[in-house]
This record gives sequence, C-alpha cells and structure tokens, in this order.
Amino acid sequence: MGRTATFDRADAVRAARGVFWDRGYEATSIPDLEHATGLKRSSLYHAFESKKGLFDEVVENYLAESVRPLLARITSEEAKPDALNDYFATLASSISSTDRHPGCLLIAAANAPVGTDPVVSAAISGYYDELFVAFRAGLGRARPHLTETETGSQARTLVALTISALALARTNKTLALANLQAAQALLAATALPASSVRHIAERAVAGCTLSDITHARHDRTPQKSPAPRRLTLGPKPPQTGKMRPGSN
Repeated sequence: MGRTATFDRADAVRAARGVFWDRGYEATSIPDLEHATGLKRSSLYHAFESKKGLFDEVVENYLAESVRPLLARITSEEAKPDALNDYFATLASSISSTDRHPGCLLIAAANAPVGTDPVVSAAISGYYDELFVAFRAGLGRARPHLTETETGSQARTLVALTISALALARTNKTLALANLQAAQALLAATALPASSVRHIAERAVAGCTLSDITHARHDRTPQKSPAPRRLTLGPKPPQTGKMRPGSN
C-alpha cells in the first residue's frame, strides 16, 4: 500500500499565493499551481478540493501575512501618532522601489469575475472595513481634535485613495504614488482648521509635494484683519435752510 504524501500546507498556500497574485485567479491554471507548490494535481484536489478552495485559503493567508501586520502598526496600543503617515510612506516606498509592483491581491480580485463569488466578495468587503477601522484609529491618535464625524469622513477618503493607489500600482506607478501623496497631504491638512483642509487636499491631488503642504500651512494662517477705514465724504456742504418736516 502506498504511503500518503505529506507537505506543509502553509508553504503550499504561500507558493500558490505568489501565482494568484501575479497572474490573477482566472489566468492561473492547475499546472501553474502544480509547478509552484511542487504538488501533484491529485494532492491539490485532495487537500483543497478545488482551485477555488485553494484560492480561498490564499486570501485568508494574504490578509494574515500581508495586510494585518501593517495595519497593526496603526492600531496597536504602542502605535505612535505618526503611524498612519508611516503606513502611507511604507506603501509608497514599496511601489516606487520595484519595476512592476504586484498591487493588491484582493483589489485585483474585486475587479475580476472571481470577485462576485460570495466568499471572495465577503473577504474583500471585510478588507475594506479593516482599512477603515485602522485609518479611523490612526486619525484619532494623530488628530484628537477632530470630531467623530470628521474622523470617519477623512478615514473613508484615505481608504479610497489607498484602494486607488493599489489598483494603479501595477500599471501606472506615477498615478499610484500621486494618490498616496494626496493621502499624506490630507493627513497633514487635518492639523489645520477645517476651512484649510479642502484647499490643501486640492493642491495635493493636483500634484504638489509635501513641502508645498508645509508652505501651505503658513499660507493659510489666519491674518489679523486690518482696522476698518473711515469713509471720507468730503467737506460738509453749507446748510442753506432748515429742512421742513416730511421732506426727503
């Protein structure tokens, strides 16, 4: 009787993750997965039941090993006030340091047919929720003066900019980095009065640098209003007679 083959399940999932991340779910074939994992087709089906079953485990592994460790730096009790800004800086460094950044496995799945699968769709929605919760916590720590409504609104904007950046990372690095710069600019703007936030965010989206944001802080500092000037009407005309009652 033949001996049952054994393998490290986590290693197989990580190997499959690299293929799915690079090629996408639909373009990945069983031979691709056999080659990456070193497992025979029969072993893959016995362990994961299907290609989709393997992908579901890949998604959970991706969240556990690639997403949540970065978000934990923002949400942990030891997180510094600038942890959220560091998150965007780390993401920007990762995108700019590679010729072809893989982007985000989940965002790529969201734009593919597999994204309509209930299990995958739920994982994607959960990922967006985790981003929002982490960004809201980071904003609360960095800008405690913001109201709960302001914090939630700005966290949603930061999530949108992050998703856009990761979606563009593979095909347009310049625009991806511009989105992350806009996120950092918006984060910097939250230290200013609410009336200044729109101005600085618009400058960031238009492509200004973070040094511009620093200058903008000074540009937008409220100045003392000048003393009102007294209006001079000229010499008072001589009175020629008393005004009769009822006259205009």
